[in-house]
Amino acid sequence: MHACFAMRSLAAASIVTFAVLFGAVPTAGAQDVTLEVWSHEADEPAKVAFRELAAKNLEKTHPGVKVKITWYEKNPLFAALKTALPAGKGPDVFYLEPDQVEYIGAGYIVPLDDLVNWNNIEPWARKVWTHNAKTYGIPQEAYTVELYYNKDALKKLGVDLPANAQFTQAQFLELVKKARAAGMTPIAQGVGDRPYPGAYITVEALLRKLGPDDYQKLFTSKLSFSDPRVVEVLKWVKELVDAGAYPKNFMTLKLGESHYYFYSKPGALMLPMGSFYTGRAFVPEDKGGQPQSFPLGIMQFPAMDRGACNECKTSTIGASFAINAGSKQKKLAAEFLDAMSTPEMGKMWIETVYLQTGIKADVKNFTGPHAAYFTELMERQKGREIFHRPAARHGHGRMQGRLRPGAELRLSERPAFGRPNRAGDEQGLLQGVAGRGLKPMAPPEIDARRAGVGILVVFLAPALLVYAGFTIYPVLRTFYNAFHSIKPQGMVEFVGLSNFTALLFTDSIFWKAVANTSVFTIVATLVDVIGGLLLALCLFARAPLAPLLRVVWFTPVLMSYVVVGIIWVWIYDYDWGLANAVLRW
Repeated sequence: MHACFAMRSLAAASIVTFAVLFGAVPTAGAQDVTLEVWSHEADEPAKVAFRELAAKNLEKTHPGVKVKITWYEKNPLFAALKTALPAGKGPDVFYLEPDQVEYIGAGYIVPLDDLVNWNNIEPWARKVWTHNAKTYGIPQEAYTVELYYNKDALKKLGVDLPANAQFTQAQFLELVKKARAAGMTPIAQGVGDRPYPGAYITVEALLRKLGPDDYQKLFTSKLSFSDPRVVEVLKWVKELVDAGAYPKNFMTLKLGESHYYFYSKPGALMLPMGSFYTGRAFVPEDKGGQPQSFPLGIMQFPAMDRGACNECKTSTIGASFAINAGSKQKKLAAEFLDAMSTPEMGKMWIETVYLQTGIKADVKNFTGPHAAYFTELMERQKGREIFHRPAARHGHGRMQGRLRPGAELRLSERPAFGRPNRAGDEQGLLQGVAGRGLKPMAPPEIDARRAGVGILVVFLAPALLVYAGFTIYPVLRTFYNAFHSIKPQGMVEFVGLSNFTALLFTDSIFWKAVANTSVFTIVATLVDVIGGLLLALCLFARAPLAPLLRVVWFTPVLMSYVVVGIIWVWIYDYDWGLANAVLRW
């Protein structure tokens, strides 16, 4: 099954590549219309079913229309969009997230104000996608930042969850110490493929300590990290780290792996995570999902001593969809967005994806195998003051507002800090605090973009001199030698093209070298590409002996260059090398 999926993914990628390079192929029938959609989250079956159903609903009401959804992982999707959109190609509709405002500035997506039905979208969710009084995206996914825990593990430690589900900072530190003493990993977390999970504890503590206004100022360079309240929080986080709060493989543990670490092997007491946790946890157990019997609970992040807003909760918008400015079917594309955004679809999202949404949906009673989870999730929203974290690249000094009472059901906001390149990217900035116990410094007054030319020259000069001496000079000297003849006595004579003439017409070894190089280049490239692809498909499909193949594949990468060089010397040695011994035999 995995192999088939891999082959379908490969075929889809090939089709997309040809479509981008050579343009779309005309449809066979004049009446048939294909709406192209590119989406992320193929590994979350509930979201796939949701979007496929919306496509079928549109097709039913529009005879002759075919909605073709191509599924990607996130990074390949964004890479494909960066290639297709500037060329005027790409899909009619595509997945994106609120921090990707560069698509707006480049004119790659169109305003949706007059195209879609905004009566089905929560005003607070629409506001996230509003720039210069125009709205560019349909907010589908919303989520809150939660602190999940294992109820049985907490009981095993002899600790009762407070009535308000919130420990104090001292109680939380004591809980971490008690878990570690019992041989239990307190917090399953890592930054192996994403920086922001490593900062959940830190930034949530800062939000509660500072309150929304000062918290916003901190990450827009309007409040110093040397502020006593900030220092107090970071010292507390350092105490957690020293107490063994995180796994030893924190720096390499990936997001998906941290889920499995928490609810399966080796197991952990807590997992700070966005409520999109369900996308990976609520898949079948044989596909890496959470065991049905797992005692999942949700607690509040700890209350800080003298905290300005211990009742605060972070929220954000995640998965969204926009219309390609180059699409020739904008009206039809808008109808697809509407098909995904009806109250009925919003209800389906909540009851099958088990995640909040920006779509209006009146769900009072939850059904399904995970209804108890969603009921508890909504219970943890009650009485909370919701802080909408702005997208990293357009939220400077601006909060998206607080929700009215009763709107908790659909509330959330995704941290948009995938690319740590601004002061607002607190996850990337504070990743090391949780992982290494480092003390953050106050934001610098200047950076390289504002430094004078003299300063830049001073810092770049050593590297440039080394590069010039060992790279540029040898290249230039090679060209010089090609047109000169150097005598044994050191005399240099200009010979023009004589060296090239001799090489081409009288030097037989040269042509042998060309032939050998050509064969080696072609054969080696084919072996590398085809062999690597087959090996990757085997590993992806979890073929028999896949772990052994993975070890064989990566072992040479882990070996020292010196050791590899010595091994090849042994292989090629004229007298007793393995290669020559085989040839002689």
